[in-house]
Amino acid sequence: MQAFYQDYYDKAWQLMALGQKSRKSCFRTAAFSTISSDFPELRTVVIRKTDQASQTIVFHTDTRSQKVNELKNNPNCCLLFYSKPHAVQIRVYAQARIHTNNKTAEQRWKTMIPLSKRCYIAKAPGTVLAVDESEHAKQLQTREPLPHEHEQGYHNFAVVQCKVEKIDYLDLNFEGHTRIVFDLSSHILAKKVAP
Repeated sequence: MQAFYQDYYDKAWQLMALGQKSRKSCFRTAAFSTISSDFPELRTVVIRKTDQASQTIVFHTDTRSQKVNELKNNPNCCLLFYSKPHAVQIRVYAQARIHTNNKTAEQRWKTMIPLSKRCYIAKAPGTVLAVDESEHAKQLQTREPLPHEHEQGYHNFAVVQCKVEKIDYLDLNFEGHTRIVFDLSSHILAKKVAP
């Protein structure tokens, strides 16, 4: 790859990795889209790891969430990063692989602090709650899991590993925008396109 393209490719991965270093980074979260039977679905996920060498992006989710069902039916997905301070938009097209009850999930679970595990002991995402249940649900979300709840939480825990196939990088600049598309499907091919 030409040096011009390599610089932008490296910059894209460096920016996406900033979220692991700082909770305040715009790259800490991304909009994550899946394909349902009716409409595209979109939500925000917290990025846990980016790895340029393996071309992967990782986040955690609940096995009972709708996104897991959607990814089982169709692993094609997209992540959208946007940073106003950096004036950059990065769209990432990928194939998702869901890890549950395996070495990858176990390793990630062990590194999490107890308060991070609390989401996985609550009712399934999207469950309709009666008004009087809402208070109980809030209490579950604000306390550490009890020892006997760890196994239940782990059973609901999933690691989503997105294998990147394409990166659409847009650098916004008053003097002229720069947009480069990187195709990673076989070996990295780059092309500059109109913004």
